[in-house]
Amino acid sequence: MINAEQAHQMAQMRNRDLWVNDEINKIFKLIEESAKKGLHECKINITFKGAEDLYEVSTMLCMIANILEDNGFEHYVTLEGELVIQW
Repeated sequence: MINAEQAHQMAQMRNRDLWVNDEINKIFKLIEESAKKGLHECKINITFKGAEDLYEVSTMLCMIANILEDNGFEHYVTLEGELVIQW
């Protein structure tokens, strides 16, 4: 049997994973569209839907950063808060 804290953590992990997968799918679609236009970078604003606090936002953004890096993309955030992805 699991306790309430374990159930809460399981739900949080599932929601975070779904949010990250949704954002990654949007990002890779935008990368593909930009590459087909002959571009070598794209800029996007990432929304923080579903995040309860800054720690959760940072965790999700680190997950996205790791996925981008694992696929050979470079990235940085501008002073205006845009995520720039380069290839």
